[in-house]
Amino acid sequence: LSAFTSIFTNLSFSKFIPGVGFSTFLIMLYLLIFIIILVILDIIYVSYSFSKKKFKFTWPLEFLAKVVPLCVTVFFLPIMETLLSVVSCENSEDMMGAQVMQNFPDIVCWQGWHMFHAVVTLFFTSIFVFIASIVALTIF
Repeated sequence: LSAFTSIFTNLSFSKFIPGVGFSTFLIMLYLLIFIIILVILDIIYVSYSFSKKKFKFTWPLEFLAKVVPLCVTVFFLPIMETLLSVVSCENSEDMMGAQVMQNFPDIVCWQGWHMFHAVVTLFFTSIFVFIASIVALTIF
């Protein structure tokens, strides 16, 4: 069990986050949210095409059939870890007990722009969990 723990700890995305700046982290975060939005739009397009029984393009169906199951099985934990790292806060001794982000101790949690990033991230996290649940029930 300790061997598996050390392997997954070394492959963990949060291990590499402290090496990047907060703005780079936000770019990666919103890129991930953009990918989730693209998957949602793809689901809507495929659903609409099935209802009309007419596909103009087949690549969205192939994308949905191959990439989405991969995202909700193999990449589920790294995606969730990235999304939830925004709300992963801890008490700071330097900031008089204020909560700061665990990976970025200079960012105060639940104030200013952090509140916006946290709300957006939690919204898309819930959507991703919902999609992952449906896809997992369909596959398995």
